[in-house]
Amino acid sequence: MVHRKKTDGSLSIFATFPDETNPSFPAVGPPTTDAVLTGIVYDGTHFRMSTLTSFPFPAGRSKIYQESTTGAVPLLKDGFSGQNNSTSMFSEW
Repeated sequence: MVHRKKTDGSLSIFATFPDETNPSFPAVGPPTTDAVLTGIVYDGTHFRMSTLTSFPFPAGRSKIYQESTTGAVPLLKDGFSGQNNSTSMFSEW
């Protein structure tokens, strides 16, 4: 996640997301996959961000993180799979 300063437009890395272990390795794909940020919501205190995994897109590995304004990204919920769940990830907020 990138932070942009309003005052001068400078950019800096604010937070990073952990790689996901690939359960199909070594048969398919690399040992880990990237977390791909797909959505972000701000509730006035925290950012909530949804992620999908990259290839080979293992089921149940998509997650929601809740980030504070300090840049910490603890896991909030997990067990989501692909696009079919992404629209309902934030439905309870």
